[in-house]
Amino acid sequence: MKQSSKEIQEMFMTLPFSETMKNCIEETGWQFADSHIATIIYNFPFPYFVRRELLEAIHDNTEDETLKTQLGQRFEVDDLKIESFKQPLNNTVFAVKSFDFSDIGTFSDFDSAMESVKDYNDEFCIEKIQTLSEEAEPAVKNFSFPFRNMGAENQTEFWDIDSAPDTLGTIYFNEEKLIHRFWSVTHDNEFIRKVDSLDSSRFENAFVPLPNPFDKGDKVQRLSTGETVVINTTKEKFNDIIAKAEKSADYDYDDTYVSFIFNNGEGVKDDLACLFELERA
Repeated sequence: MKQSSKEIQEMFMTLPFSETMKNCIEETGWQFADSHIATIIYNFPFPYFVRRELLEAIHDNTEDETLKTQLGQRFEVDDLKIESFKQPLNNTVFAVKSFDFSDIGTFSDFDSAMESVKDYNDEFCIEKIQTLSEEAEPAVKNFSFPFRNMGAENQTEFWDIDSAPDTLGTIYFNEEKLIHRFWSVTHDNEFIRKVDSLDSSRFENAFVPLPNPFDKGDKVQRLSTGETVVINTTKEKFNDIIAKAEKSADYDYDDTYVSFIFNNGEGVKDDLACLFELERA
């Protein structure tokens, strides 16, 4: 495993992760490759504009050429999707909505939609909607999305939807009009399929070994919500997951997890990024 460069490791340890996890990393002397750090950042619930800036910093400083290439591809696909969203199509409109999804206005083009909120100082979103009726020909008639076929050696397949979606995407903005998150239906092509695949050889989906400071029964607080939950995965179980994953090329990011129980008794299994937002209560 290639060790992370000093600049990237230092940047990683300044991120707003839990002190419990940072202390565990320092106490165990745990080493991350640049690709591991990229995977964690990509899957952590950062706003898009924060995630993009962090990943660009890794791209500019890493000596891992495979990671550098994949990061460049991810930026290109994200930019394609955002630009595709902005382009008006036949029988499409841009609906601007407030944080509570009340309507602000509907416009024929993206620039006019943004102009309508130039003095708006709260979170909002813009939806790209296409008219679906017998009289109007839909601009987009089909789309696809990736899924992992567990019966085919974990190979990524694409589910092709032969119908016209009524919404072609949504961009969510913060108060400063920076992109918080987005999704967008784009014209299908092999490059986008390659980058959006669930292949574990890509940094977005790769397995990442992690230290775990928690054991079953520990009370922790989720930094993103403030909720106090109880860990429901033993260290032995977690370490067993790590050991099996390191011996198998079929394991990916989603195969490393901890589970916890909410105050109402409901349980949930969450992926490895959740460890970085759990603070010992």
